Amino acid sequence: MATAVGIDIGHTSIRLVALERRGEAFRLIEAVKVRTSLFDPEEQPTPVSPAAQDDGRRQRLVEEIRALKKRGLPLSRAVVGLSGRDLILKYSKAPGTQAIKVPKVMEFELREVRERSGGDITADYRLLNVPTLTDELAVLVGMVKNRALEERCDLLASAGVRPADLVPAPLGLYHAYLMSGDFRPGESVLLLDIGARNTNVVLLADGDLLFARNVSTGGAAFTQAVADEFQIPFPEAEAAKVEEGTAHPDRRGRGDDLADVLGEAADAFGGALNSAVAFARSALGAADLKVARVLLAGEAARLAGLREHLMTTFRAPVALFDPLAKVNQEGMEAQPRAALAKRGSDFATAAGLARMALTPRAFKLSFLPEAAVKRRAFLARTVWLFVAAAAMIAALVVGVRAAGTLDAQAARAASAAQLGRAEHDSLAGELDRVTAQAAETTRRARVLAQVTGPPTQFIETYDALRVVLPSGVLFMQVKYGWREEQKRAGMAARLFVEKNDQRSVAQACETFIAAAKKLPHVDQVLPAKGTSEKVREEYGEVWDFVLLFREDHRLAPER
Repeated sequence: MATAVGIDIGHTSIRLVALERRGEAFRLIEAVKVRTSLFDPEEQPTPVSPAAQDDGRRQRLVEEIRALKKRGLPLSRAVVGLSGRDLILKYSKAPGTQAIKVPKVMEFELREVRERSGGDITADYRLLNVPTLTDELAVLVGMVKNRALEERCDLLASAGVRPADLVPAPLGLYHAYLMSGDFRPGESVLLLDIGARNTNVVLLADGDLLFARNVSTGGAAFTQAVADEFQIPFPEAEAAKVEEGTAHPDRRGRGDDLADVLGEAADAFGGALNSAVAFARSALGAADLKVARVLLAGEAARLAGLREHLMTTFRAPVALFDPLAKVNQEGMEAQPRAALAKRGSDFATAAGLARMALTPRAFKLSFLPEAAVKRRAFLARTVWLFVAAAAMIAALVVGVRAAGTLDAQAARAASAAQLGRAEHDSLAGELDRVTAQAAETTRRARVLAQVTGPPTQFIETYDALRVVLPSGVLFMQVKYGWREEQKRAGMAARLFVEKNDQRSVAQACETFIAAAKKLPHVDQVLPAKGTSEKVREEYGEVWDFVLLFREDHRLAPER
């Protein structure tokens, strides 16, 4: 029976779930949640600098992880979730008619991304089982900054933990849903794990993942709204929110100032989620996709009235999501089981991460640092070398005892040395072969790079412009192709601007045009038509632009 651990490290707490797999079923060994934030309402902290806050939180995390390790949990097989601004999940397309070439195409694209970032990005991808209107395949691409990976690995290492894998936390939430088995044919479900600073968003249908994203907002936004409105410390605002607050839409405008403030914060929170769903519809080419049900996890999901508010936002039923409710909990003591029954939804992502570790060929994106991958491969090879060495030594000892003479021992030692030289020669030949193969691969890559100039400019243009887009403005669609009218290569871009006043929309478009004109390979920026009335009512503003590349980056159609 295999055992594994999922670790979900949030801003205010760390959640750990240990599962044991028995065939197709799972048994819950332990579910642990410990506070790590300096902003607990009970603590009433004195003001400290942000650097001191980070150092204090780091120390708390290390202490708590060490305490968990002492319980005997298999943290060497832990899968750790990643979230926050350093994690990017995006969608790409690959040629569906030549599926065998997809790995090569995606590896080339990811290598280009790493090179443009100066090697500061770790990336992975997986194909999605998503129907498209064309022959293209939908691909989920994940990227994370190496700095963030190193910080997380250093944190875990300081507590004596070497994770089996690091993956996007939203995929842990997806696996939690798979473990629950709560499938309804033809139904699209929106999963939300609401943390303090981040919310994991997953959209799926019939058990297939359609969309995954991390949204940079959560329960702390509600607390901050209360603190700002009533001019009180953050811990006091948190206590007021939890003990007296409600975001129920029926309580607004009735003289309850706290309910009004939380209702406005809920409006902003729902707007951010709506934007994520609208972007998913655009990325998937599924404008008619409807959310049939919303499931909430995370501590902030228990805010009074939030479920009712989200019901009005999505016009769909909303309920708490507890994937551990149906998991076998035999062996756990009565008190922890009773507590888990009330707060099981807090462990959704951690439970999914543990399931991922126990599921062969699980759908995941792996961000394990390259150094850790090499170290693991080296240790695996080293183990077999030690086994071989031990077997050789044992054979020598037996031979010496059987022969009973120093001459026999010397003969076997000489034979072992000759075997070692032969093995060395064989490995040297293999190294020469691999080196030659790598040189040939490099040569082919250079040839390929010579004919991919304009597509490379297209990717660089997209990456450069995505960085300068203001908040609330997203790429809805980008295309590369030959512009017959201007006789040159170009890029068509469609911007999605969240519902806002016209002045903000105009400023967003001006920012985009100014940034595009600064790129050395862009010759012209041609604005196209704006948004139709129907699209504006459904999603917000959508603006089209055409960027023409300079003559020296031209790619004729016949090429």
